[in-house]
Amino acid sequence: MAEFDFVATLDETWKILEIILKKEKVSFIPDIWFDLPKPIYFREINSTFKELSLKIGMIYIWGEEFSKHPLEFVFYDGDDELYKNKYRIVGSIGGPYLAFELPGEREYGNSISLFPGGISYDSWYYIKGTNQYIKPTDELKNAYKRICGYIKKQSKRYKFNHWIYVGRETLKLIHEGKARLVDAWYGDGSFAGFRNE
Repeated sequence: MAEFDFVATLDETWKILEIILKKEKVSFIPDIWFDLPKPIYFREINSTFKELSLKIGMIYIWGEEFSKHPLEFVFYDGDDELYKNKYRIVGSIGGPYLAFELPGEREYGNSISLFPGGISYDSWYYIKGTNQYIKPTDELKNAYKRICGYIKKQSKRYKFNHWIYVGRETLKLIHEGKARLVDAWYGDGSFAGFRNE
């Protein structure tokens, strides 16, 4: 598995995703609950894409040169009415593909709290049609490296509790005291490890 973390505001993240679409032969698939076992592919950053992407905060990057096998879906028939009779993509099956986690952004008073996002690929992918596990292909690894490069060009390395790439506009907000990086975010909404307080 490879993973590259970075921090950016949502505005900067949308710009990074636009750069990826311009430079790569890829589509974006928001990780959402679908009505049918069929993904929705996006080749532009529009309001529908933004709305769907923010539901869970994960996007799959599907590439013409590296995604050769169909995705697999899980059907939910439980009691939760919100997801009942809906489908969701099962990770590490099909593709292969890249996963892009949106950096988090929350407003608290006069400041914005920012959480890391990142891009990654898995150590293996199960291909249902052939009943085989495959390792990430060279094409997938090369696309990952190029995309990490696009993110780095829009960012600067910043020493937090460890080194991390931070969007240039985001870094400006941090230095002006309008934003802060969050070291840890717990599921109940509580925070730990603020650097810039």
